[in-house]
Amino acid sequence: MPTPQSDSFCPLQNIRGHELFLWQDLRYSPGHPMKDEQGLRIDEGTWNRLLEGLPTLIGVAKTDGGRSDFVFDEDAGFLFTGPFELTAWRNGRPDERETKQLACRMQYIKFNRPAPPRHGRSPKPCPFCWSRWILLGQLAWLQSQELPLDEFMQRIATTLGAPGAVALDRESAGRAEEPTGPPPAPGPAPPVSAPDALFERLSCLIQWRTAGHLSESEFNLAKFQLGLH
Repeated sequence: MPTPQSDSFCPLQNIRGHELFLWQDLRYSPGHPMKDEQGLRIDEGTWNRLLEGLPTLIGVAKTDGGRSDFVFDEDAGFLFTGPFELTAWRNGRPDERETKQLACRMQYIKFNRPAPPRHGRSPKPCPFCWSRWILLGQLAWLQSQELPLDEFMQRIATTLGAPGAVALDRESAGRAEEPTGPPPAPGPAPPVSAPDALFERLSCLIQWRTAGHLSESEFNLAKFQLGLH
């Protein structure tokens, strides 16, 4: 389900029948004195019950006279992206206590490094790559916080391997040095035994392409030899 419009009178009336709520650019500041800054028009009680997975009464616009309110009790995940964390307002100012109550049902993941420019090209949708990226990111976060892995994440670690260091991430990769000269002509790539090795080689290719050491045809040929199309 996409993000409901901020000015929707009944923003959740089409909530049924979805496996995932992917709400991009979510802006939610309940109690904000300015209407335009409130964002999503959902009361905090409904918001809390949804994130708790409790049966929730959903209001429906009665424009056609045939629809009625219903209780939503389906099991679906929520994934939000937004420019800032949620903030609850009381008496015209942010309220720290209410904000904690508002956000205690969420886990924030902050991306400190922006995505690389794609020069106007849209990436091809790939559910497998998206799912793998999410799971490896969660695994890396748990390991960085030295938190125990549950049974599911242990299976992920066994199946996908440890996240490892990506060459594009300067801080977590030990400040890997960038290539100073043009690389040798792409030859047959050695077999890749671990997923992390594939990502590391692909990161190097992206660096060389960005620095102008590889032409577009050489870059595509190198990707092809890695098994990527």
